[in-house]
Formats: sequence, C-alpha cells, structure tokens
Amino acid sequence: MNFSCNQKVAFWGQLLVVALAGIFPTAGRTDQTWSYSDLEQFIDGSTIMAAGGGGSPSIANRLLKQYFSSSDSVQLTDISDILVDSTGTAATVGAIGSPAALFGLEDPLALPFNAYAAMDFIYQQYQAPITYLMPVEVGAVNGLYAFLLASKINSVGGGEVVSVLNVDGGGRSVPTLPLLIYSYYPNAYDQQAFVASPVSQVSPVSPIPSEWASLKAAGNSQDRIEKTILAMLSGKDSPYAGAAGYGSFYARATMVRQFPPVTGQMEVAHSVGATYQNSPKGADVAGTLSSAGRKSSIVFSGTVTDVTQDTQGLDYGVVTIAGTGQYSGDTFTIQYENENICAYKKSYSGTAPFILGPDSIAYVPTDGTVFDNSDLYEKFKNGVRPDVDIVAILASSQITDIGGIMEAWEAVRAAIPNGKCNFAYSTPWITGASISSR
Repeated sequence: MNFSCNQKVAFWGQLLVVALAGIFPTAGRTDQTWSYSDLEQFIDGSTIMAAGGGGSPSIANRLLKQYFSSSDSVQLTDISDILVDSTGTAATVGAIGSPAALFGLEDPLALPFNAYAAMDFIYQQYQAPITYLMPVEVGAVNGLYAFLLASKINSVGGGEVVSVLNVDGGGRSVPTLPLLIYSYYPNAYDQQAFVASPVSQVSPVSPIPSEWASLKAAGNSQDRIEKTILAMLSGKDSPYAGAAGYGSFYARATMVRQFPPVTGQMEVAHSVGATYQNSPKGADVAGTLSSAGRKSSIVFSGTVTDVTQDTQGLDYGVVTIAGTGQYSGDTFTIQYENENICAYKKSYSGTAPFILGPDSIAYVPTDGTVFDNSDLYEKFKNGVRPDVDIVAILASSQITDIGGIMEAWEAVRAAIPNGKCNFAYSTPWITGASISSR
C-alpha cells in the first residue's frame, strides 16, 4: 500500500495533553515544521521501516522534486492536537495496489489527491472539512503523499490549514486494510473507502474527481471492502487496474482516543533516515529505532542472490540472501506480499519462520541507497546484487493488543503461497539475536 492544525488548546485541553503523556509516546511534544531536507531523510527512514513495502523511494524522491521546493515547508502535528480540537477532522490518504504499477504513471500524486478531493466533497456536506491528514502507513510513497498533499492543499488556500498527524495505522507498511488501526474506528459512517482511478481528474472548474467510487460493506467489514478493491485493481478491463488513489477513515477525537493510531512514527522514520544517511549500517539503524521505543536488532547480513515476483494486483515474491561475515554459510529467505511477511533463517532450528509479521523485516542496504521490494526486483533483473543488513523490528503493542488486527495478520500469513508463513505469531528472533532496547 501506500498513502497524511489547529492548536485550539484551552485550559482543559492543556490538562488533557498532560494526562495523555502517559498514554501516547509523543503527547505533549511540540509540533514541527519540516523542510525539503527533512522529507529526504523521512523517505530513507520510512523506506527502511516499511519492511519492503510502502512504495518505491525512487518514486518518492521524484515526487518530492516535482511537488516540493527548497523554500516549501509542511507542518507535522502531534496527536494531542486532535484530541483537544472539537472541530478538526482527520482522514487517511494514499494509494493502493501494485507498487510496480506506480512506475508507469505520469503523475502518481494525482491518485491520492483525487481520493482526498472525493472525501472532502462528501465531508464538506456534513460540515466536517478535513484539517488533518493521516498517513495510511509508514512508507516512502504512502508516507510522503500526506506531506505533499498538505503542501498542495495549503498552497491553493481558501480554507483551514491542513497538516500531517505524527501517526500511522500499522507501525509499518501493510498489504491489506484490516491490518490498520483505522479499520477499527467504531462509527459506521467512518468505514467508507474512497477509490479514484488513475485517469480521474480534478480541475478548478470541476473540483469533484471525474472517476471515483465510495465503498461500504455489510457490517462495515474492511475485509469485504478489501476484496472489492482488489477485484477493481486486478480486473482485466477495470479502469482501476494496477493502482488507485485511496482514502478513508474520517476521524475525530473520540475515535482516536478509543483506537489510537501508532503515534510518533513519522518522527521516528525521520530519525532513522538521518541515522542512515550518516551511517548506512544495520546496527546503527537498530539503535536509533530502539532509542525511539521500537525494540529492534540486526539479525542477518549478506548479499541478495535471488528475487522472484508475481504481480496479481499485489506483488508476491521471495527474496534470498546469502550470509556474509559472521553469517557466512547461512541463508535468509523472505516471503513477501508487497511487504515482507515472514522470513526463514537456515541456521535457526525451529520449524516456524524466524520472523513473522506484524514484526518488521527491514532492509538496510550497506551502499547508502534504500529500496522497497519493487526496486529490489528491478535491481535484480538488471544484474545488481545488493549487500544488506536485515533489521527486525518488534510490532507496536498498539497493533498486537487488538485481536481483530492480529486475526487479520494470521489471514495474511496464511495467504502466502505454499504455507510458508502460515504459523501462529511468535518472535524467535528475539531469543535468537542480541536485542537493542531502551
């Protein structure tokens, strides 16, 4: 997948922020203004944290150059703001489908922008203008979309300033909608999904997208919505084939309190990117993640020796890495569905995979050039065999504490071909590696 203020803080709002400091890791922090260089660092860090998904960083950097200048800035807003904002509305934005399909688009930003325009048109009728954008997930493209859209919307003017919330729905990049905390917001109205086709257009004369759909499902089932969208993406004659703009989950403070998204992750990705640009080493990246509260460890180092890919609306494949250095003679094998879902380590004696999602299997390329799985497949086809450190990142407790999300992860693992990931969630890598912690 892929695809983000007001500060109306009165006396009681101030007390609420203080109370929330023990619940939300970033509550009470100040908002931040990000520049071009901040977004460059974010792209690198979010690519690593996305665990193979979230969109190609090459596309993200192209979008950044096309839509954001060195004099532009965008606001990253702490989650505490929406909790004390009685009128603010947040909505997720991004794109969904095959990352490889994004390569052929002339204007990838049009996908989430059109979905946003459709949502805003509907919400304005309910006097709920969108003032916050939430990234669907951590990822180069899906994370960056929120920042670029906020900048674009604010440059047009005429409404309230739009900012990006320092949150995401999965603590990593995810291949399906039911894996997102946003999917569990309780209000039935908020369970719509908005999908815009690659040919949809918006103009000053016609601010409503020319081709879009609003989807609801019986029982507000995100699984049914997911299946509908995948059918749209993979249909032979579908105008939505390949990839589409996506938006959903309009939310106010009551929903964010009940099902808080994973907080602070845009800031964490920025820190990881800054670390990586200074030192492209798995151990240093793992240290930064752990210092930010995401338990992590380097679990393997080696050279990519094989990559397979089968595009079916989503990209399925296998990545094989031959160990080097202290891992010489060992092999690490990753199964992915857009994102890395599980991984085997040859030297590990257990029958289950060494790492299983929702834990993240993150690439840290040692040459200083990050990539997602779509990039990696292209590199491999062109004869490039990258050297990588593999960093495992423990899933956020905000994810593992929601039974519905963990059931959805079980279904994703079971869908990987040949049953390679069809095991109950466990964390062998924690006992089989030296763990960094706060």
